[in-house]
Amino acid sequence: MLKVSKPRQVGDLIKAGKSGFAGTLARAKKLQSLEARLHNCLQPDLANRVRVANLKQESLILVTPSAAIAARLRLEAPELARAMRAAGAVGISEIEVRVAPLPDQGARPVGRRPLSTAARRALQGVTEQNEE
Repeated sequence: MLKVSKPRQVGDLIKAGKSGFAGTLARAKKLQSLEARLHNCLQPDLANRVRVANLKQESLILVTPSAAIAARLRLEAPELARAMRAAGAVGISEIEVRVAPLPDQGARPVGRRPLSTAARRALQGVTEQNEE
């Protein structure tokens, strides 16, 4: 039987710490920061072909669409992990590399509806709160 929970305010979901939107936003910011540090540690031609996919415990998971680049990154992983730590990425002890297509940076979803005024204000409020 499906358990029905009582309705909650959107603001409560946003402020729900690690289990809510705030936790998801904090994790996304951390991964984005790690990707910026990664790209600073790599040659520009290589950096454009590698993305941070995840961080599990002390393992940074990278993704690239090329098996050749993946092999190169695996060989350079210990040195790259040291460079990442030197660049301020604390807690990375190993790097895993996976082959998968990168998301298309230019693609936009078709048929998106604009945000309502109330939704836009709520998101702006959350953004301002998290920037503090």
